[in-house]
Amino acid sequence: MTDAKLAVGDEVRVFDVNGHRHGQPADGYAGRVVRVGTKLVRIAYGRGHSKVFRLDTRCTNDAYGHQSYQTVAEAEARMRYAAALAVIREHGFELRSFLDRPPLETVETIAAALRGQEPSDD
Repeated sequence: MTDAKLAVGDEVRVFDVNGHRHGQPADGYAGRVVRVGTKLVRIAYGRGHSKVFRLDTRCTNDAYGHQSYQTVAEAEARMRYAAALAVIREHGFELRSFLDRPPLETVETIAAALRGQEPSDD
């Protein structure tokens, strides 16, 4: 994730590790920054939820850390990455890296090259 500076009123996306069970949209819950401090940020999201997140980890400031946030641009990049990986998997391939995830541009380039071919039925 990039080191984006937040300001009061900024729109963000909030993700919950169990969100798929509660109807979380694929691009996360829409949220708005309510307060920004030196180490913590309060974000209002969903239907009346408001939580405090740590700026260093971007996770909730509690014992679990099950919620996290991303900027809108980061959430969009996350969706593009997932869509490109889906195309790659449809064609029977899997990307593996022990050091780091391949960059978005690389994954999208591979997916674009595969789009001209029929997916394998393996």
